[in-house]
Amino acid sequence: MAHLSDMPEKQRNMIVNQDLPDYDDTTCADGPALNERKVAIITTAGLHRREDKEFTPGVGEYRII
Repeated sequence: MAHLSDMPEKQRNMIVNQDLPDYDDTTCADGPALNERKVAIITTAGLHRREDKEFTPGVGEYRII
């Protein structure tokens, strides 16, 4: 786990001050209200293969490794 306090100041400030995207309230899937659903959050922490293109900041893409 990376801690902000352990990062160089320039990197820490970049992370803390970055603009985050706003998402509309558009429903992605039909079903019960969110508080009645089971939700899975899956992340690869930006992991990718050497031959893959770099991730573009702010783009909601995914890759299967």
